[in-house]
Amino acid sequence: MRHAKSDWSDGSVSDHDRPLNARGQDAAPRMASWLASEGLIPEVILCSTAVRTSQTLALMLNVWRNNPVVVNSEPEVHYQRELYLAPASVLVSHASQFATRESVLVLAHNPGMEEAVSFLSGSYLEMPTAAIAVFEAVEKNWPNQWFDVAAWKLRRLVKPRELGG
Repeated sequence: MRHAKSDWSDGSVSDHDRPLNARGQDAAPRMASWLASEGLIPEVILCSTAVRTSQTLALMLNVWRNNPVVVNSEPEVHYQRELYLAPASVLVSHASQFATRESVLVLAHNPGMEEAVSFLSGSYLEMPTAAIAVFEAVEKNWPNQWFDVAAWKLRRLVKPRELGG
């Protein structure tokens, strides 16, 4: 998942410290609701330490905590500075450390997210803010084969504008 839309109005704020704008604050909960409705609450979440990713995650966790349909325990969250503006190889490498888990969500930034999703899907895919790409590992030993496109199947790419709101 790419973080929700950030606020560029204050030029004195560093890129790492930019918060979400109103559109981002609206999109993150909608995407969390969609994940819940699809039964896709992740077991583990790897999140960049940037303010906009942390805020995106906080809004999503709030939706899941207040959703009576979600009966799973709260996801295990790992904030990782290395995910901030990381390339695709770093994103997938960090996710591969949790390969024994049922589901892992990486919440980070472009261009790395777009590169990772495009590479794993085998075709160029745009990752606008708050977009979620859902992949299924076809191969059970995916940490050793993350670079093998045949080891992955793109199940769904969802963008906030597709969910209305």
